[in-house]
Amino acid sequence: MVFATPEAAVADDAPPAQWARNLNLPFADPEWTYRYDTGARYLRDNGYEPYLLTSFTRGEAHSQFHQLVANHGHVLGIGPGAHSFWWHGTSYTRAHRWDNVREFRRYTDLLLQRQLPVNTRTTVDLDTLGEEFLLFQLSTSAGVNLRRLETQYGVDVLTERLEALARLEAGGLIEPIRNQNLRLTLLGRTHWTEVTDALLA
Repeated sequence: MVFATPEAAVADDAPPAQWARNLNLPFADPEWTYRYDTGARYLRDNGYEPYLLTSFTRGEAHSQFHQLVANHGHVLGIGPGAHSFWWHGTSYTRAHRWDNVREFRRYTDLLLQRQLPVNTRTTVDLDTLGEEFLLFQLSTSAGVNLRRLETQYGVDVLTERLEALARLEAGGLIEPIRNQNLRLTLLGRTHWTEVTDALLA
């Protein structure tokens, strides 16, 4: 179950970090925030739990694709306009991201010519990947594993953003950090931009 809103739309070709950071949910609008909060509380009272910023489910019926993306797993997109992500080698210091051409005829023509139907291809550095991981994981109900963030991506949030974390916790936007895990509160979900700006400033 997903809260859908036209304002949440972001360009399909936007890099994931840009998509996550600029997620344009209208939380600044008190009426929208009230509706989100009311809907979220109703769903939770009826057995649904949030597993992404605007997605709720019962039990463990989470989207495997969303979990794969949030964990920077390998994704091979097949079909026109599909996006792919692949780590380079085994060092896990950079990754490749590409998207296929969108036009069906062009896509099939390239395949018939035994050419890759790739539209754009980029190499993503570890700093960008660390920012993505923080943003993606923060949007999940499990939250961010800060130990993994530091070990795999070299981002030490507890040291570099200690004051920001204290402010966010005092404001009720994040839960107290336990076992190196950073999680949003329900209120924090309605202050997504404020939280991400504080952590990525």
